[in-house]
Amino acid sequence: FSMSDFARKGSEATIAAHFYTFLNLTNATLAEKEDKLWEVFRFSKQQSSPTHQVELGLMLNTLLVEQRKHHDSRQLLTELLAIVIVSKNGRVEAEVNQALYENAKAMGEPVNALSYMERFNAINDSLHLEEMQKQIQDLNVKFEVAQKDHEIERQNISLQQGRRNRNFLILIIGLLAGMAVITILYFRSRIR
Repeated sequence: FSMSDFARKGSEATIAAHFYTFLNLTNATLAEKEDKLWEVFRFSKQQSSPTHQVELGLMLNTLLVEQRKHHDSRQLLTELLAIVIVSKNGRVEAEVNQALYENAKAMGEPVNALSYMERFNAINDSLHLEEMQKQIQDLNVKFEVAQKDHEIERQNISLQQGRRNRNFLILIIGLLAGMAVITILYFRSRIR
């Protein structure tokens, strides 16, 4: 689910609505949604990958923030931070740090908020740098392929030109030989 185009490109509200529909929570109260998401989150800790656990935890965190349960949110986010380190997924680690920043800001802890924001920015910069390096590498590969294609095309043109020159040379030699034969036959017939 998390790797689908829908999950990557959809808004957070759209994804949450889809998820709530899937869990049959569309008309549920916030407390019912929270209980169900806690249940799903606990189940995911036993059955899912660390990345999916963190993504479900972040959905639960959004609901906790919506209810202004900042202390519960902090405990959940601290747990998610431990999980995200195991997942080695920079994108979700950045999301957890951003959520921790928002939490610390809401709880009136500017020093912690700054720390989380700096970590979020460092991870985001690292991810951006990796993406840029990958794009540069992809462009280099495309450039090298284009260069080789161009070189192959140039060699093909050179081979075709060589063939044309050889065929032209054979034609000239054939014409000269033909003219020589005709000239010899002509002079022979005149001598008799």
